[in-house]
Amino acid sequence: MDRNSTIGLLLITGLLFVYFQFMAPSPETLKTPEKPKTSTSAPAAAKIENAKAVTAIDSAQKELLVKRFGKFASAIGNSNQVVSLENEVVKIDFNTQGAKLKLVTLKNFKTYDGKALILADSINSKLELSIPTPTGLFNLSQLTYTPTLTATSLSLRANISANEYIEHVFSFKDKNSYEVNYTFNSSLAAGSLTNEAAVLSLSTKVSRTELDVAQQKITSTINYLADEEFDKLSESSFDEEKAELEKVRWVSFKSKFFVLGVINEGLFTKASIKQKADEKDSVVIKNFDAQLQIPSNQLAKTSLKLYFGPNDIKKLDGVSESFGENVYLGWPVIKHINRYFVYPVFELVKGIGNYGLVIILLVLVLKLVLLPLSYKSYLSMAKMRVMKPETDALKEKYGDDMTKIQQESMKLYQEVGVNPLSGCVPMLLSAPFLIAMFSFFPNLIDLRQQSFLWAHDLSSFDSVYTLPFKIPGYGQHVSLFTIMMTLSTLAYTWMNNQVSTVQGPMKTMSYLMPIMFTFVLNSYAAGLTFYYFVSNIVTMAQQYIIKYFVDEDKIKAKMEENRKKFAAGGGSAKKGGFMKRMEEAMKAQEELKKQQKGK
Repeated sequence: MDRNSTIGLLLITGLLFVYFQFMAPSPETLKTPEKPKTSTSAPAAAKIENAKAVTAIDSAQKELLVKRFGKFASAIGNSNQVVSLENEVVKIDFNTQGAKLKLVTLKNFKTYDGKALILADSINSKLELSIPTPTGLFNLSQLTYTPTLTATSLSLRANISANEYIEHVFSFKDKNSYEVNYTFNSSLAAGSLTNEAAVLSLSTKVSRTELDVAQQKITSTINYLADEEFDKLSESSFDEEKAELEKVRWVSFKSKFFVLGVINEGLFTKASIKQKADEKDSVVIKNFDAQLQIPSNQLAKTSLKLYFGPNDIKKLDGVSESFGENVYLGWPVIKHINRYFVYPVFELVKGIGNYGLVIILLVLVLKLVLLPLSYKSYLSMAKMRVMKPETDALKEKYGDDMTKIQQESMKLYQEVGVNPLSGCVPMLLSAPFLIAMFSFFPNLIDLRQQSFLWAHDLSSFDSVYTLPFKIPGYGQHVSLFTIMMTLSTLAYTWMNNQVSTVQGPMKTMSYLMPIMFTFVLNSYAAGLTFYYFVSNIVTMAQQYIIKYFVDEDKIKAKMEENRKKFAAGGGSAKKGGFMKRMEEAMKAQEELKKQQKGK
C-alpha cells in the first residue's frame, strides 16, 4: 500500500470515530414511532377501501391545471378509493379517481376453468362520459370523486365550485337484478356547456370464459336497436367491422352467454360502433368499442340503464324493447318456434333438475305434439310400399325412359287415389322443429356447465378422446354424443329405406348426409347432439308402434276400390290441382323431347 492510500484510510477512520462519538443520534431517537391506534369497530361504509394518500398540489401545479382544465381543475386530485356496489348477483367495483369501472363480477357464474367470472375490469374495459364545454369535450374520468354509499345506491360526486357539482349515481333495480340504473346529474353554471352532444365511451376486450374458444369467437358480436330495428355486426368476421347509427335505443356487447349493455330510452342521437378479433388469440375473444352521443337536452339529468349479466331470455326480456334479441334463436320462422313453443316447453319440464333427463322429456313432449304428422307421414309411406311392385314393373317395362316412367306412374297414382307427395307435407311441417334445435341448444345458458354422463358441459362439445392430430373440418377431439347421433341416424335411414321407393343416387345420399353431419356437429353443444340421438331413438320406436295401427291389406283394398271407381268413370274423374299440374308439366316435357328429336 502506498503512502497516499495509508493517509486516506487513517482520515476516514478518524471521521467515523468522531461521528459515532459525538454526532450519532441516541438509541431512543432511532426507534420507529408508534402508529396511532385504530378503532376496532367496523367502518361506516365497509365497502369503501384502499384509500391512497392525497399528494399535495403546489401553486405552480394548480396554475397549470387551471390553464388546462379551467373550472374543473378544482376537482382534480391524486386520491383514489375503491368503492363496491353489490347485490345478490353482481358486484361492481368503482375507482373514485375518475368514477371508473374497476371490476364487474358475476357472483353466480364461473369461467370454464372455475375462476371468478369478470365481465369488465379497469385494464380491458372503459365506461367514460365526456361533456361538451366551450373548449371542447371534457372527459369526466379526469376528476376525483367523493363517494356516498347506501344500501341500494352509490353516488360519486365531484364539487366544481361552491354551487356547482357533477354526480354519477348507480343503483340496482332490485337485489336479484343485473340491471343498473345510471343517472348523471350536474349543476354547472350557465355557459359551462355548449349545445353539442355529450359522448359516452364504452369499450371492452372480451376475455375467454368458455371451453370452446372458436365457438365463443363466432358467437360474440355487437348488437343494437337503431331506428326501432334490431341488427348486429357480423359474428363470424375477424376483420374490423364498423357501423354508424342514428336514433339508437341500446347497444350491447354480447359474448355467447354474457352481455354488457347500455340503454337509453330517450335515445342516443348517434353511435359509432366497431369490433375486431384475432382468430389465433386464445385469451382475448374480441375487441368491442362504442361511442354513443347523448343530446344536450339530456345533460342536466341523464338517465341510462346498464346491463351486466347472463345472455338469458328470462333476464333480458323487459330490460328494453327487443333486448331479448341478444339471445340468438334462429331465422325469423325458426326464432318464433323456439321462442313461443320450444322454450316454454323447456321451462315447463326443466324442474326435474338433471338436464340430460330434461332433454329426454323435451323430446317426448315434442314427439307427442307432432304425432299426428308422423302418423300421416308413415301412412303415406305405407301406401307407396303397397304400390312398389307396380312402380317397379313400370321401371322394368320402360327402362331408361324416365319421362315415360313418370307419366305412367302419375296415371297409376291417379287411378288408386294416392298423392305421392302426401308423405312429404307432414315431414316439411315437422322439419322446422328439428332445425329449431340447431339454434336453441347452443345458445341456451341453462345448459352452461351442466354435466350429464361423460359430458361436463352440455353447452359445449363432449370429448371422450383427443386425437394426436387435427382433422380438417372435424377437429382434434372425439364427441361421443355426435357419434351416437350419427349411428342412430344411419339406423333410422336404413329403416326408412326398407319401405321407401327412393333408389339410385338419392338413396346413397341419404346415408352420406349423417356422416357429413358428424363433421359439422362434432364441435357443437353436447346438448344438441344428445337431443338428436334421443329424437332418433324415439322416432324409430314411434314408427314401430304406428306400424301395428296401419293395416296394409286394408290400404291395398281401398286402392283397388279407387281403381274400380276410376275405371267406371272412364278416366274422367276430377284430378287434384297438384296432379293436374304435374301431368301438364310432363306433357310439356314430352312435347319438347319430340321437338328436339325432330331437329
